[in-house]
Amino acid sequence: MNNAKKYPTENECYELLNRFRMLPNIVDHSVQVMRVSLAIYDDLKDHDSISRELIVAAALLHDIAKTRSIEQKELRHDLIGAEMLRELGHVEIADICENHVIYNDFDATSPVSEKDIVF
Repeated sequence: MNNAKKYPTENECYELLNRFRMLPNIVDHSVQVMRVSLAIYDDLKDHDSISRELIVAAALLHDIAKTRSIEQKELRHDLIGAEMLRELGHVEIADICENHVIYNDFDATSPVSEKDIVF
């Protein structure tokens, strides 16, 4: 998909993971989520409506608040992470993050989206 939107690059995502002190095992998990998500993306017959860049960024950043939530004993790292990502200006990534634990408004009849893939 050729979109005009700017998502953080993979390197920029790693910078954010470092900035928010993500634990190594959580980084490893996020990398695996990215790999599986990209395998799904690569297997799609039609890539035109899906952003590979959004998938990479959302997969890497979906647990951005996990370390903080563990340290502060917060229950909903998905909601906290979404709030953090919105504050950084990454609204679409925040929506995916917010839905990676509990998928709100799933519609099995709609075309596959980046949120579906990362979930």
